[in-house]
Amino acid sequence: MHANVTPPLNLSNHYRHSVGDKYTGFTLIEMSIVIVVIGLIVGGVLVGKDLIKGAEIRAQVSQIQKFRTATNTFKLKYGYLPGDIPNTDALAFGLKARMLVANKGNGIISGYWSTIEDEGSLFWSDLGDTGMIEGKFLGVTVAWQACQNGGAIKNYIPPAKLGNNMYVYVMYDGVVPGNGGEWADINRNKNYFGIGYVSEVSGFSGGAAGCPGGDFDAYDGLTAIDAYNIDTKIDDGLPQSGKSIAKRHNGGWSLWSGNYPANRGCPPANGWACPAGATSCYDDGGVTNGARKYSVGYNGSNPACGLWFEFQ
Repeated sequence: MHANVTPPLNLSNHYRHSVGDKYTGFTLIEMSIVIVVIGLIVGGVLVGKDLIKGAEIRAQVSQIQKFRTATNTFKLKYGYLPGDIPNTDALAFGLKARMLVANKGNGIISGYWSTIEDEGSLFWSDLGDTGMIEGKFLGVTVAWQACQNGGAIKNYIPPAKLGNNMYVYVMYDGVVPGNGGEWADINRNKNYFGIGYVSEVSGFSGGAAGCPGGDFDAYDGLTAIDAYNIDTKIDDGLPQSGKSIAKRHNGGWSLWSGNYPANRGCPPANGWACPAGATSCYDDGGVTNGARKYSVGYNGSNPACGLWFEFQ
C-alpha cells in the first residue's frame, strides 16, 4: 500500500490565465494604475520645484523690504543715509572712519567706479554695526582697496536670497556732484538696491588672479520670469517703470538689462525694438517704442535680467 504523496506544485500555473495555457501580460487596469502612479510622482516633483522657487522669490522680496525698512530707520535715527555720514559724525556715532570726505551728507550713495569703495560698502557696514540688519560687513576704509572675489565678497556686500553668486548692492543712478558723474542710459537721480551676479568687488586695483576688471560689476543674474515675479510682488511688473526697474551695474556704467542690442541692453530713449528672446530681459513684440514687458516666454535658466529697487 503506497502512501499518499502530494504532487509537486507547478508554480507556472500561477502565472497562467484561468482559461487556456497562454501567458498574459499586464491588464489595462494594472497599466492604468502604473501610469497614474508615475504621473503623481512627476507631478509631485514639479510641484515641489515650484514651491521651492516660490519660496525663493518670497525670501528675496522680504530681504529687499527689510533693507528698505532698515535704511529708513537708520536715517530717522542718525539723520543721514547709511554710508553717507560725514566723518566727524560717523566717529561720534561709533562708526567706521570714512575713507573719502567728499559728497558726505548729500543724500546720495556715491562711489567712483566701484560700489565697494567708500559709501557703497560703508552703507552695509553702518547698517550692520548699528544692528539694523543681520551680519557685519568690513566696509572700505583705505584707498585703493584690493580686489576681492569668491567667498570674500560676502564680507563687503550681502548675498541675495536667490543665491547663485548674486548679491545685493547699492547704487545711485545719476550724476554725482564733483565726481564727474557716471554714464547711464537714463539718469533717474535716485538711490537703488541692486541684485545681480557678482564675480568681484574692487577699487581700481584689477589684475589680480580672478579679478581682471578692477571695477565692481553686477551682471544680469536673474531669468526674465524670476525678475517679473519679483517685480510684480514689489511694484508694477514692468521692467522700465515704477520703483523697480530692470538694470545692471557694470564698472561705473548703469545699463538696461539683457543683451539686445549687443552689450547695451534695450533702453527706451533711442527707439530700438526689443523682440522677446532667450538673451533679452525685455519684450515689446518687436515694435519700435512699444510698451516694455518682461520676456517671460523664455523662462529657462538663461539669466538676462538685473533688478534695481528704489530705497523708498
